Amino acid sequence: MKKTITYCFAILFTANAIAQKDTIRPQFSGGTDAMYQFIITNLQYPEAAINKNLYGTVLIEFEIDTTGDMVNIHVLESVDPILDNEAVRVLKAMPRWEPGMYNGQKIKLQYIMPFKFVFSEPEKQPKHSKKRKKSLR
Repeated sequence: MKKTITYCFAILFTANAIAQKDTIRPQFSGGTDAMYQFIITNLQYPEAAINKNLYGTVLIEFEIDTTGDMVNIHVLESVDPILDNEAVRVLKAMPRWEPGMYNGQKIKLQYIMPFKFVFSEPEKQPKHSKKRKKSLR
């Protein structure tokens, strides 16, 4: 049975400056397409997760600071520690981003990114994922 990983890049910004038209959002080096390629290249469906038939969406929260580093990485919604750790591993492996700007000043912005782990054959999916919420606040 073939297993695949899909990902959704629906970033949610939670900084007040986002409402301002003078805000420049942080960028992954090379842009969004380069970020997608980085995720596709680096994200792996862990063998232990395949053996346990785990699937679902892991929500990760992080910030891009004023130097472009990804900091304060937290799992907001967990599927299982195996999949959670894989999503966090890929984020930590990312190169430095270009920081956001507001009125000529570098700013820190918070993001939420989902990583959706799925099997390529929907009829093989279990009826319920092992999804649970995890609060780190």
